[in-house]
Amino acid sequence: MSSDSEPSRLLLVDDSPIVAGIFEIAIAGHPLIELVGVASDGAQALPMVRSLKPDVVCMDLHMPGINGLKAVEQIMADHPCPIVVITGSQGVDLAHNRAAALLRGAVEFRIKPRGDEELRQLLDYLHLLSGVPVIYRRRPQVRSRSGDERIEPIQKVGPVPHRLAVVGIGASTGGPEALRETLVGIPATVPAAFVVVQHIAPGYTEEFAAWLDGLLSLQVVVARAASELKAGNVYVAPEDHHLRVDAFDRIMLDSHSAKCDGHRPSCTVLLESLAGRHGPTTGVVLTGMGRDGTKGLMAMREQGHPTLVQDAFTSRLDGMTRSARESGAASTVLPLDEMSTFLMKWFGSLGA
Repeated sequence: MSSDSEPSRLLLVDDSPIVAGIFEIAIAGHPLIELVGVASDGAQALPMVRSLKPDVVCMDLHMPGINGLKAVEQIMADHPCPIVVITGSQGVDLAHNRAAALLRGAVEFRIKPRGDEELRQLLDYLHLLSGVPVIYRRRPQVRSRSGDERIEPIQKVGPVPHRLAVVGIGASTGGPEALRETLVGIPATVPAAFVVVQHIAPGYTEEFAAWLDGLLSLQVVVARAASELKAGNVYVAPEDHHLRVDAFDRIMLDSHSAKCDGHRPSCTVLLESLAGRHGPTTGVVLTGMGRDGTKGLMAMREQGHPTLVQDAFTSRLDGMTRSARESGAASTVLPLDEMSTFLMKWFGSLGA
């Protein structure tokens, strides 16, 4: 694992000699990336990961033989490390492939860079990822809402007096999978609304919301300004907008305020807006890189709201979660597979 000042050891996996050549030229001029190997397909990449032990892998999606999805799954089972999947395709299968890559263990999925500036930004991001430990655990397959298998409520929920319950959730790298597992066991009849800030690559918010909507009983939408929160809905912050909830449980969007903790939307901005809420409210911080969400979660805890943080073992990247735990912002720390149960019990207690 490299430090911030040491070059990150990158393995590039791409069947295109042209793409490989472009990366090699760009990396030669980048002070923080060292290209330790180039594989032309997934089959060639697997032994190279074992022998070279790269800090980070940049993986093409479409390749002959073992494609990017299969290679990610095998690498993560054998030698877990940060993997970013890239593709030049922008067809109808883009959302499906992105979801498939993340569920198999990739930490990010992006369109191949178009131009020197996008390539430089990708290399900067690869270096940033290389310094973060990656934890991977295989997850069971989950059928969509339209499939034969139905998710049964974990616990019967009584009525919540007076006001809607609101759950604010912040997540970053590894968040899509964590959000799915946190929310998949919650029925659409739950008397709560969920407001989510998920750090995600530009251009993917709508696809992410549609993907998550297909897996949950809850309805998932991209948040719109002035919308009133409704039970059984999940509201995802739109790209480049802070999301706040006002005193009347309406959504406020802001694209002008400065980034907070390096992000817009910011988890802290959302959670701070919920801290002063008088109705039943809880905050959740899931896997991710950095510290976003810590200050917001602390504000919620100081106002007496329960605050929930994912544990280190189940966090894909234990950055945001570790920061929240070490700051004392978490009133409860749980593994990912217990999050849903905790929330359902909390909803049930509100009607007692």
